Amino acid sequence: MELRRLEATVFGEDCTIEVMDFTKADGVEWKRVFDLWRGLKMGMRDYKSRESAF
Repeated sequence: MELRRLEATVFGEDCTIEVMDFTKADGVEWKRVFDLWRGLKMGMRDYKSRESAF
């Protein structure tokens, strides 16, 4: 992932925004983290506990 800063004018105001550029490798890591999160969420169901919303 690469973080870039861009200058823009929004409604007449100068703003700085940060933009993240993702690569295919980042997608692989996001998938791995998502699978871990989903495993936790589904595991909590087994214990009749509240599931994580995040």
